[in-house]
Amino acid sequence: MPFWQILLAFVVVGVLARTVRQLQQVPTTPEWIQRREEQDRRNAWRNLPRPFRWIAVATWAAAVLAFLWHAALYTHYLQNAPRAADPQSGRVYPSEFKSVTSFVSAEELAGYKRSEYTMIAAWVVCVGLMVSANVWSKRRSVSSAQR
Repeated sequence: MPFWQILLAFVVVGVLARTVRQLQQVPTTPEWIQRREEQDRRNAWRNLPRPFRWIAVATWAAAVLAFLWHAALYTHYLQNAPRAADPQSGRVYPSEFKSVTSFVSAEELAGYKRSEYTMIAAWVVCVGLMVSANVWSKRRSVSSAQR
């Protein structure tokens, strides 16, 4: 048998042995992927299920709209409500806006209070959702880290 055939046989056997060893080894994950996975485990928003995300976004949008509506009513009454009682228009209920007493009607006062309570409730729900999402995310990251 010629020398080159023996050398070729050794090279082929060596390459095959190296390939088999590489296939048997567990592939290592690059460090940047491990960091990204760790960040994803800690990221509360990414760990939330999609329906919960939609609920959170809708609640946040409702809270912002309630705030804007309340601010619009506040500035409207501050600028346009009379400073003295006006029984002809029904604006006899005193209401204090920015340390300025203005007189509004019963419907206007009820609408203003309703917008105020709606805004407060929406923000309380938003904070509650954020806290519950953070707790849920931490529980999920702890359970996935234990696997």
